[in-house]
Amino acid sequence: MRTAIAFLVAAMSVANARADGALSQADLYRRLIDLDRLADPPAEGERTVLFSSFDRASMRVEDGRYVNWDADNDRGQFVRQDGEWSVMAEIDGAGYVARFWVDAPAGDLRVWVDGRQVIDAEMKLFVDGGVAPFGQPLTYETTEAGGWVNLSPIGYAKSLRIACRGFDGRYQIDCRQVAKGQSVEPFGGKLDDAARKALRDVTEAMQLGLSQDAIFGERHTIAYSNKQDLAAGAKLSEDIKGQGTIRGLFVGLTDRRNPRQVFALRKCVIRIFFDGRAEPYVEAPLVDFFGSGFELRSTRGIPVGTDYDLRMPLPDRKPGDDRFMYCLFPMPFANGARIEIENLNEGREAIGLLTYVRFDREGKPGDRLRFHARFNSEAPCQSFDYPILTAIGRGRLVGCTLSVDCPRAEWWGRGDHKVWVDDDTFPAIYGTGTADFVDDTPPLHAHSEAFSGAPLVNAFGKQSVYRWFVADDVPFQRGLAITIENWQDNGLKDVDYSSVAYWYATPDSTARFDAIDREMVTPNGLRIPFAVEAETALQAGAGTITPQRETLYSGEAAVGLKENTPTRFRITTPVGKVRLGVRVHPRRGFETLTLTDDKGGTIGVVTYANGTANGLYTVAEWAPGAGEHEIVLTASRTMIVDCFTVEPVEAP
Repeated sequence: MRTAIAFLVAAMSVANARADGALSQADLYRRLIDLDRLADPPAEGERTVLFSSFDRASMRVEDGRYVNWDADNDRGQFVRQDGEWSVMAEIDGAGYVARFWVDAPAGDLRVWVDGRQVIDAEMKLFVDGGVAPFGQPLTYETTEAGGWVNLSPIGYAKSLRIACRGFDGRYQIDCRQVAKGQSVEPFGGKLDDAARKALRDVTEAMQLGLSQDAIFGERHTIAYSNKQDLAAGAKLSEDIKGQGTIRGLFVGLTDRRNPRQVFALRKCVIRIFFDGRAEPYVEAPLVDFFGSGFELRSTRGIPVGTDYDLRMPLPDRKPGDDRFMYCLFPMPFANGARIEIENLNEGREAIGLLTYVRFDREGKPGDRLRFHARFNSEAPCQSFDYPILTAIGRGRLVGCTLSVDCPRAEWWGRGDHKVWVDDDTFPAIYGTGTADFVDDTPPLHAHSEAFSGAPLVNAFGKQSVYRWFVADDVPFQRGLAITIENWQDNGLKDVDYSSVAYWYATPDSTARFDAIDREMVTPNGLRIPFAVEAETALQAGAGTITPQRETLYSGEAAVGLKENTPTRFRITTPVGKVRLGVRVHPRRGFETLTLTDDKGGTIGVVTYANGTANGLYTVAEWAPGAGEHEIVLTASRTMIVDCFTVEPVEAP
């Protein structure tokens, strides 16, 4: 079913730049939510530079190559020392600070703009709203575990210097240089009326999301909607003729419950084609494209997310559940656009979807950049620098999602993000760790902010993060490459990496990606360290094998136990003494589960504890000797057992 509507939306107040042509403080604030600017080709001189505490040992060159590329001491490293002060950032030219992040603020901070000191304060006050005119929501602690951010723009016309005293942690400072000939109003510590108005608009957007007035402005827009129950192997398709710009793309679920198959929305693929080109400009798993890797979690980024209230009831959804996934990045096209969603799931269940597209036909979209979003994966990742995007041509990097599956409890995210721009031989942007990239501190903590987040976090297994570059977009004239290090202890290569890169580029630009097939978007099952699958260990008896459906199992199946009915399993212990554990259905209560050996001796008793992480319980340290052993499980009520964990306690 397709409907089309044309209407005029209310105006959004847009202040002009200063009369002298300089970017005012109001303009700099507005860049935090100005998505339309990103579709304009970057001018010469535009550049984003990251000052960070990355390990300087990685810059060492011998025989024409970097010999310490995996250096990982990313603390207390600075541009230079100036007496008792450590210079964190120093740059000439016109631009603005777009982002200031530290892992844990300490000591004092000073900022000089055009040679004049404008800030002298405790670093903690600078990032928690204790220094005027800064405050929430642009200054905040990402989680209670740390990660402090100040996103307030600090403009400079000639130069910038930031220094600290008494701080030796990790930091990242993003500086955005403007085009040649463009001037910037230097930060003076106070805001005029226009800047205060712009700050109010930004505050509202960061707290509530962009309003429809802010998205569509005074443009005369047309809306298409399309509802379809998408069967396995089927496609939903929407075609737009002529020229125009898509201003908002929304996708909602029409089932009363979300799809019940595990990873069902990851195995749906969204593609967007522009100007009759055969290769899609956008191709990614549906949920990953909207910023939530692997599965649908609530995110509310400024340009992209999963939780937008369109005030449009979705068929068959309960009140309050009619939220839309959304992408608000403008998508210009000169000769038609096509949006399609393909269901690559197997089985008989259809997925109910409703797409809603708003576009206009104003301006000259043929002169603007084209929007891209493409998926890449390595499972398991063998690269040290996992490639997110390599683009040839002219454009802007505007976002990235990263989804990782680690089969161990150890922290997997020590790797730094790196960006090479144009003719860089060393990255212009060199980060300090994966958690730091999304304003967090290691290990990851679940959060969702306007420009960064970690919607999916587990002790091990599947994790997902996103980062949007809006005020801190990364312009390039000839090309760009972004990677993130796959830095694992002992050189392990067992972690799965996948990503979606978001960028704008001229129509003649290139970037190579493999076309998506079902295998690429089908993640591994739950990989639990030292797991022995219950369904393979089950012996003849009362246990019933239950296939994976709504709940993710270790081996895609589990065993159902009947009440007070002994059920026999056979497992192998690799050494004489092991730490024995059991994983049960994580969202189903039980009472007690008793484990005994083949002679009737009690190994251990597990008692239900609500909220136990991932349904994992430690039973006992058990010393049966190396080899095969029978164990008997007896449940006081019906329950589901996924797997055992058999962790060696003594060396082989």
